[in-house]
Amino acid sequence: MKTRYALLSAAAFFAFSLLFLGYFLATFNPNEYKPQIVEFVRNETNRELKLEGNISLELFPRIGLNLGKAQLSGPGGKGQFASVDNVILDLEWLPILHGKMEIERVKIDGLRAHLVRYRNGATNYEDLGGGKGKTEYDIGSVDIRNSSVSYEDEETGKKTEMESVFLRTGRLREGIHSDISAGFEMADSRFTFKSGLTIEPARYTFDKLDLKYEKGNFGLSAKGNAEIDTANRKFSADIDSAFDQSHARVKFSMANFDAPSYRFDVGMDRLDADRYLSGGEKGKPFDLSFLRKLDAKGRLSVASLRLYGLRLSAFNAGIRVENSRLHLDPLSAVLYQGKATGSASVSAASKFSLRQKLSGISIGPLVRDMTKKDIIEGKGDVSADLFANGSSFGELKKTLGGHVSLHLFDGAVRGIDLVSALRGIRSKIGGMETGMANASEKTDFSELSATFEIRNGVARNSDLAAKSPLLRLGGEGEIDLGRSRLDYLARVSVVATLQGQGGAELPQLKGVTLPLRISGPFDSLRYSLDLGSLVKGELKSRVEEKKMEIRKKMNEEILKGIFKQ
Repeated sequence: MKTRYALLSAAAFFAFSLLFLGYFLATFNPNEYKPQIVEFVRNETNRELKLEGNISLELFPRIGLNLGKAQLSGPGGKGQFASVDNVILDLEWLPILHGKMEIERVKIDGLRAHLVRYRNGATNYEDLGGGKGKTEYDIGSVDIRNSSVSYEDEETGKKTEMESVFLRTGRLREGIHSDISAGFEMADSRFTFKSGLTIEPARYTFDKLDLKYEKGNFGLSAKGNAEIDTANRKFSADIDSAFDQSHARVKFSMANFDAPSYRFDVGMDRLDADRYLSGGEKGKPFDLSFLRKLDAKGRLSVASLRLYGLRLSAFNAGIRVENSRLHLDPLSAVLYQGKATGSASVSAASKFSLRQKLSGISIGPLVRDMTKKDIIEGKGDVSADLFANGSSFGELKKTLGGHVSLHLFDGAVRGIDLVSALRGIRSKIGGMETGMANASEKTDFSELSATFEIRNGVARNSDLAAKSPLLRLGGEGEIDLGRSRLDYLARVSVVATLQGQGGAELPQLKGVTLPLRISGPFDSLRYSLDLGSLVKGELKSRVEEKKMEIRKKMNEEILKGIFKQ
């Protein structure tokens, strides 16, 4: 009996539903909602929505209004901001029975939006950020696909195109937590985004952010939290990021969307900056124009850093950008068994400056990593005060100026073994000892100091002073960094015998100074040791000996004459 009543009740409900559906189809005209839809958009955005065709009705899986092609105007109803190929609004059933329209889901296919930043700093999208509190909204979900967005900056003339844009959200309503995802392609890169979202009056809070960026073999991911405060026009984020073999913790904030001011604190475990820098004369020129209107302040620390071939640890930089100039102050690092402290700066006009004090540095591996050549060894201090102007590394080398000084201990100059060159010197007196510089040969020193004055890429030195148990070196010359050439004349003085150093006993060399010229391109340096000057030295020595002999004989004769008296 109960089963019979249940079947009858189900049949009656089904019959009633069919009657209601028939009545609804016969009486419902979706085009009557056109004015409501247009009015809704006008009230929410102060923009005009144009629906090009008739609205069609879809019943399954839910009631849907297919708006077809549509256009949205710019601010105040002027111009065209965006167009779509198709818009479907899924509606709630019950409000429709009371003659109201409540949107359950918005589906947009083929959106084409054009974002513009005008010369005065205003944009054609800033009024869409909400925060005015005019009308509460409740949308079940938004689904945007197959879309594109372009961005144009009228002041710089730069244009950016984003393709394959998509956006999917859960319920959008104040106080309700939702899930969102988005993504786009730009040039040969791909960006995707997932997050939780909570909407509050003039505030959007993102939690469990998951960002991914891919470009070729390069990939970057970031996870964390962020917040947009539209009332105060602020954005902040706290994220952990990973790319290549690097991990970073980033705290970031931006204030004033019209003229942004950035603050940040970035800490990284390692960074190979050479992978991302365009270098050398054949690389792309520097484009530092972005510094002209940039306002930024923060700190960067990297536990292990590779930069222009140099290997640094405990790198720390205070960063400040103002008045079109980037300042790195203080700037410090641990490198090559020593420490570096100082500052650096670069301007939008490509003017560079660097002040550094290197203490306890092992100079050999530092120079080798910078130049890929073995030139000098030793440990000590180096100070530099340099400046340059140029939009490429080639120009910087040619315009380099400033001052460099070094003071090293227990090292060697590579390229020539002076002790070996002086062996068997008696047979070479009057000639020239020449050859190619060879990194496997070296002249040891116990102490070396020099200062260099640099102008237009040419470093000049006139106070070289090097000491070893056997030799003393002085000298003067030029290092042409722009042309990668060296022209240097060193003065080699023997201060002790070569006995015990594989050479003959040559007491006549003691006190003799020999000129050693080193010249040529960095890749093929040549040296020449002028042994001809020894001829004068020996002759002078023999004359002095003869004088002493004559004086001695004269003295003896005088003494004999005195005693005879």
